[in-house]
Amino acid sequence: MKKNTLIVFAVLMMVAQACEKNTQENLDSLIAQKQQIESQIAEMQANIPDSLKTKKTQNVKYVEVKEVKTRPFSHFIEVQGSVDSDQNIMVTSKSAGTVEAIPVTEGTRVAKGQLIARLDGEILNNSIKEVKSSLEFATEIYEKQKGLWDQKIGSEVQYLQAKNNKESLENRLATLYEQAKQSKVFAPISGTVDQVFIKQGEVAAPGVPVVRIVNLAEFEIKANVAENYALAVKKDIPVILYFPDLKAEVNATVNFVGNVIDPINRTFNIVIRFKNPNVGIKPNMIAVVKIEDYKSENEVVIPLNAIVKTNNEQFVFVAVEENGNMVAKKLKVKTAMDYNGVTVIKEGLKASDKLITFGFQDLVEGQLVKF
Repeated sequence: MKKNTLIVFAVLMMVAQACEKNTQENLDSLIAQKQQIESQIAEMQANIPDSLKTKKTQNVKYVEVKEVKTRPFSHFIEVQGSVDSDQNIMVTSKSAGTVEAIPVTEGTRVAKGQLIARLDGEILNNSIKEVKSSLEFATEIYEKQKGLWDQKIGSEVQYLQAKNNKESLENRLATLYEQAKQSKVFAPISGTVDQVFIKQGEVAAPGVPVVRIVNLAEFEIKANVAENYALAVKKDIPVILYFPDLKAEVNATVNFVGNVIDPINRTFNIVIRFKNPNVGIKPNMIAVVKIEDYKSENEVVIPLNAIVKTNNEQFVFVAVEENGNMVAKKLKVKTAMDYNGVTVIKEGLKASDKLITFGFQDLVEGQLVKF
């Protein structure tokens, strides 16, 4: 048993020595290859011209480039307004009474003067019948007294009393007829019944809404504009109305400009009226009023996010050709106004410059670029 153990140990030692020898040989081979490669690199670097040594060894940055062009530019004042309609009316009853009938429902189209609710008028009708009966008798008495007075028979007092009684009943009957009219509610405008507020059998009262009638043929927008734009906003100037919920725009003009500045929020009000464009606009919807206060047909305009700002300076990167390669060049610029993600460049750029619009964040001047 001891003899077998010694044999196994001897075999293991021989295997370990063989592995160690192979590892050393492989290491020596790799070191020799490394030295050979380094020698080749040094030889190739020595043959590079001095003018290209720096640029060939620096990193190339892939960027996006857009050629600078002149184009029209407009700047807009933007204020928020609310849609309304001058024909959005709450219809109320002129008198109190129990609702006897409502012949309209939501969505019913009505014409101006059409009956939309009727109150219980039984008491008034009875009063009218009573007064009419009294008036018939008073008229008969008056006609007889008048006939006698024309013949110089009887006293003038009797004639005048009969006349006064007849005229008094006529006036009272006219009043009752007018009250009877007030027991009926008529549509003051043509439009659509948008909401019914009261039910048959409920009591209506003066000033309490019965129905809402809306005519959407025309809208108006009211908005408040900051006082520093007082000279820019005038009556009849064109505006663009943008409805965020509908993703729709409508062209219109300013119909009214307020003459008083609100002392609390330092604004003045404007009103814009326009025909319904049938794009889904509804009263109380939010609208953005865009008022053009500057326009030019020929400006150097670039994306606002292409400008790099450091301290009080603004600059951009452009791609220029040097020695057959495109490199980044830093240009200081002066901007004017900006709107909707673009800005006007007054100094520093010209048409046909190749503006780097993407990948400029970590560029350095003179760095090689590709696009």
